[in-house]
Amino acid sequence: MDDVMLEAARVEWPGDLVPRERAALFGKTMLFVRAAVPEIARLDAIGAAVRRSEKDTVALCLVKPPATDAPDDVHAGATRYWLGGALFDDATHDVLPLRAVHSGLRPLSKAFAAELAEADDHLSVRRLEEEYELRKPLAIALARTAADAELLVVVADELPEGMPEPVVGKGLTATRRPAVLPGIEAKPHTVRVVVWSAAERAVVLRVRGRVDAKAHPSTRRPEALVEMHGCQAALLARGH
Repeated sequence: MDDVMLEAARVEWPGDLVPRERAALFGKTMLFVRAAVPEIARLDAIGAAVRRSEKDTVALCLVKPPATDAPDDVHAGATRYWLGGALFDDATHDVLPLRAVHSGLRPLSKAFAAELAEADDHLSVRRLEEEYELRKPLAIALARTAADAELLVVVADELPEGMPEPVVGKGLTATRRPAVLPGIEAKPHTVRVVVWSAAERAVVLRVRGRVDAKAHPSTRRPEALVEMHGCQAALLARGH
């Protein structure tokens, strides 16, 4: 899973990979993670990005796409449910945040091993030891359930033009720094979506494109740029 995130954040985009029936992919159970490209470009920063990532309108519009890609339809589709509410959770019940796996199984990941190898003080080592020792049975059980998901969907948001490269720490330092994604979501920018299939043990979809709700604005209010950009990213993946 870490390798898929690193691929999504590669400096040189390897090109789009589009299967014939791309929209049909998203009828399967999915693990979902979204972060800014710099937050998942290094193995030692991935853990913090995954722990911050929640389901949002990308996840919603992947499984419940709007009627069309017209701005008013995208706005309606992106704002139909309160994010995190009962109706939203019901609509996205086949989508689990990747952190459900990381919370229980992260001590077995490459990222955890890298953090442990590079820990340079006693407190960092002790924190990692506690994370390993105090894994709760419930978290492990949830991780095993989530690990049965058929797809991993990685959404990586590139920095908007003119935004300076952020400083992303490693390990505990990465967790303490402000998240990069919230400063990107409302602005026009380029988004990458990479989908990995458990059945094929390979990436089966890889697309990159621009989201810009102001280029073709909706007549609906409020503006909801963050939500619309998320839904536009989902439509990019689905091929609408």
